[in-house]
Amino acid sequence: MRTNVVFIHGIGQTPPDFAESWADTLRLHRSKWAVHGYYWESIADATNRPPGEITDHVLDFAAYMVKESPLRNSVMALGREVVKKLEQDSPTIVVAHSWGTVVAYDAFWNAFRRVKVKLLLTIGSPLWMPDVLRFMQWAAIRRPQEVARWVNVYNYIDPVGGFIRGLGVENKTRLWFRQPHDAVKYLRTKLIRGLIGSM
Repeated sequence: MRTNVVFIHGIGQTPPDFAESWADTLRLHRSKWAVHGYYWESIADATNRPPGEITDHVLDFAAYMVKESPLRNSVMALGREVVKKLEQDSPTIVVAHSWGTVVAYDAFWNAFRRVKVKLLLTIGSPLWMPDVLRFMQWAAIRRPQEVARWVNVYNYIDPVGGFIRGLGVENKTRLWFRQPHDAVKYLRTKLIRGLIGSM
C-alpha cells in the first residue's frame, strides 16, 4: 500500500509538474508514495488582470478571499478532482506552501471534506495572520477534524510564515536559510524530510 502525498503550491510562477519536482527533492520513491499535485496556478493565470508579478499576487489574494469568487470556486472544484485520484484506503498526507496552506485549510471545509489526513504539513504559512482567517468567514476557525496531526514549519526570517496559534498546531521554527520563503529550500531541510519520512 502506498501513501498518498498531496502537494499544494503557493502563488507565483509554479510549473505544472511542480509536484513531481517536490517529490524528487524529498527523494520519495514512487513504489511507496502516490504523488498528487494540487496545481491551481493555471486557474489564477486565466483571470483577467494587469501584467506584473507583484500585481498578480495582490489580485490573486484579493480574488480568493471573496467567498463566492470564480477563482475560489474553480480552485475548490480542482481540489475535488484531486481527491478522486487518491488511492483509496491508503494513508494521506498534505504538504502545502505559502498561499497553498490557505487553499489547503479552505479545502478541508470543502473539497477535502471527509478525507482523512494523517499529517497536514504547512510551510511558510500566512495562516498565523489574524486577518487571513477572519476574511475566511466561510471556514470555521478551528482545526479540521479530518487532520490527525498538523505541523507548521517556518524559517524564522520568512516574511510570510509564522507561529499559528489556537488551532492545535505543532509549530517548528528551527530553520534558517537564504531565500527564506522558498518552497524547495524548506523541502531540503532535515526537519521536513524527517517529518514526511516518519509517515
